[in-house]
Amino acid sequence: MRQMARGALAALALMVAACGDNGGDTPATASARPVPATDLAASSRLAAPDTVVGQAGSLTIAVTSPDGIDSAGLDAAASALMGRPDTTVAVVAPATDVRSAPATRSSTTIQPIDGTTMTGHPASVVNGGVLDVIDSLAARPDRPDLVVIGLTDDTAETSAALVAARAATHAGLPVIVVAVGGADPDLAGAALLLATVTDYELDTLLDEAYVHVLTVPACDAGFVRGPVFVDVAPVDVAAPDADCTSPEVGPFGDEHAAWAAGHATVAGRPSVIP
Repeated sequence: MRQMARGALAALALMVAACGDNGGDTPATASARPVPATDLAASSRLAAPDTVVGQAGSLTIAVTSPDGIDSAGLDAAASALMGRPDTTVAVVAPATDVRSAPATRSSTTIQPIDGTTMTGHPASVVNGGVLDVIDSLAARPDRPDLVVIGLTDDTAETSAALVAARAATHAGLPVIVVAVGGADPDLAGAALLLATVTDYELDTLLDEAYVHVLTVPACDAGFVRGPVFVDVAPVDVAAPDADCTSPEVGPFGDEHAAWAAGHATVAGRPSVIP
């Protein structure tokens, strides 16, 4: 598959390197708010809302995450995308972390409630699972042009993130999952890579009927480079450790080869729901 031009992204690599320290002012270290109080039943199915909170623009990107409304990764993704010109960013996310229940769908119909992400971005909060969010977005008359799921470490083939992503593609919604690695991931750098892929490869994301997954490996030294478009790695082979000081620049055979050399990757996974 294609590899993104490194010349056009040279400045990006330096900016990501500068973000790699995960200092105290990054979203990863912000204190989480309590989940908004709600009288809505926990077993509930989300109805298509009349409005989704977002900023005005001609391209609509919906951002969600199985990690829940208070996750630092969701907030980082929304913050990065809200900087795009002429774009509506609508945050719609579960009220709590639902990674342990990937296939959950609620049985009754309700509306979401107004809320915010951990740093105050307006959002619609769903007292249900991430599949309820996807159902709602698919049922809207003004469906989003792109669904972003993440930033999350929930990336196994049966994870809530990929189950929701496959449901999105099955419903005809273009989708990208953003996966971050490591115990203390560089969320600011990963969000910057998401924004760059959206800027440079929007047509690919919108036109290819795949579950696109942007994976940002964790670096013990050096910094993540890329992103590069590669083939998906075999699911039965363990992922390698990332050497972010490697001189390798590709092209790479698959995700594992690129991760081993410290590159973020974008790969298209099958969209068929297992």
